[in-house]
Parts: sequence; C-alpha cells; structure tokens
Amino acid sequence: MSSDDVPLVEKAVQGDREAFAALVRKHQKSVIALGHHILGDFQQGEDAAQEAFLRAFKSLSSLRDPAKFRSWIGGIAYKVCITWIREEKVKARAVENAKDAGFRPGAPDSLKVSVDGGLPQEMAAKIVEMAGTLPTESRSLLALKYLQGMSYAEIAELLQVTEEKVKSRLHVARTRLRELMGCLQ
Repeated sequence: MSSDDVPLVEKAVQGDREAFAALVRKHQKSVIALGHHILGDFQQGEDAAQEAFLRAFKSLSSLRDPAKFRSWIGGIAYKVCITWIREEKVKARAVENAKDAGFRPGAPDSLKVSVDGGLPQEMAAKIVEMAGTLPTESRSLLALKYLQGMSYAEIAELLQVTEEKVKSRLHVARTRLRELMGCLQ
C-alpha cells in the first residue's frame, strides 16, 4: 500500500487525467512485469498492462480504498491475463479441431521471458524458465506474491479464497519449482 497514491487517486476520481497519468507512470513497470510473467511474453505483458489501466480508468470510482491502488491495479491486470489465457485455450482447441479437419496453421510463437536482477543472471534465468513450465495458477500466484509483492490477504481477496488456501497453493507452487530446479543440478 502506498499512501502517496491517495491524493493522485482522489484527483483522478474527480476527472484529473494528469493525476491518473502519474499513477500509470508510477505503477506501469510492475503491472507490465506481472503480465509478462503470467503470460510468458513481454509484448503481451505490455498489452495486458494497457488493458488493465484502461479498465482501471473506467472504473476508478469503484475503488473503495485509494491507499490500495497498487493491489487493485495488480488485481485488474491479473484478471486481464487470466481472461486472455482462457481465450487462448479456446483458440487452441479451435486450432486442434481445424488440424483434425486437415487444416495446418503455422506454429505458435515461442514464449520469451526476461530476467530481473537480484540473483546471478544464469540462476535467475533458470528460475524464470522453470517457473514458466508451471501451471498457470502456480505461475500466477508466484508472480502476485514475489513480483507484485502482494500480501497473502491481498491475494486471497483478489482470488476470492481464504488466506490459508493462498498459502497452501503457494507452498505447492514453490515445492514444484524446487523439484524442477533440483532436476537441473
């Protein structure tokens, strides 16, 4: 939570576009990173961030606590990404059905992932690569917790589950990631 977001949110709710632009500039990198890590592609992450900020602008008056803008915009971005993933699965099924009928479209683009600092470059690249192989839910939870810095309570509120469920699912995701990393040693 960021108390310095409060005046900007309050101005933006009253129609101040510059205040909203300042909020976008402030949170843009973290929202793009979240989209990138959930969707597995930087360009898609940028597109998802743009969509999230557009949705946030349109529904800014529904934000109950201006101090929670960061987690609110992260939640919107998460929902945009999950919707896009579901849509891609529907498209993938349609492509499979078309293949069964004899149509052979081009192969989908490979997923690209960048590495953020903190760890040695090679180790960070392996972690990101292995996390990319996890199921969408696990990958998304890890991104919300470690990239967005959301608390268990914030994630639980976003996903509409209990904190215990979030902790349990994150434990499973971290355990699976450790297992995958163990295969590399």
